[in-house]
Amino acid sequence: MKTTNTIYEIRVEMWRKGGEFVRQLAQALTAADLNNQRRIVEAFPEIIEKYDGFATLTKQQNTQLIN
Repeated sequence: MKTTNTIYEIRVEMWRKGGEFVRQLAQALTAADLNNQRRIVEAFPEIIEKYDGFATLTKQQNTQLIN
């Protein structure tokens, strides 16, 4: 699965905006090595896509604040 943002940026949004299950997935992504991160991303593509979109919006908002 191709994401627009890094796993780190997606995890931050998962932690900020997600419910308990999504926050636990974010914690699992934090603890996982690259192979297990890939497995999590492949197992929950709809969640990763959703929070990838939130990460993009956050970047856009931050850019607007700077300009």
